[in-house]
Amino acid sequence: MGTLTYSPAGVRIDFDDRTLAHLKVVIITKLRRNEPFLFTWVSDGVPESLWFHPTIPIRFRFDSTEPEQMNPAWLERLMMTANSGAGLRIVDEDDGPEPTTAAGVIATSGRKRSSYRSVGIDANRGVALAGASSAA
Repeated sequence: MGTLTYSPAGVRIDFDDRTLAHLKVVIITKLRRNEPFLFTWVSDGVPESLWFHPTIPIRFRFDSTEPEQMNPAWLERLMMTANSGAGLRIVDEDDGPEPTTAAGVIATSGRKRSSYRSVGIDANRGVALAGASSAA
């Protein structure tokens, strides 16, 4: 189990490493864009929420040193929730069809984006995009 630690108060939330790796990509993407957002998860059957803001410290700690292979379709679904009015929430990895067009380009809000054949996270937990193909 990995841990997300947020805020000076040290709120700690445990997730399996695979889920945490995907959440990290979405959270860091939003914060790099200077886009604060609400994150809601369920703990012991009770929903909890935090407001994420770029000025508040965040820490990701993983149990495994092995990189996780990213699932681009799951990342896209997580990002779609993060961009919604309700904010980021965890959806199942296999929940729903892969959000791609017939051309294989990930579609978001009518905009075309790059699709990734494989995405990994290195031992230092930096995002590594491999085999990226650009969309026209």
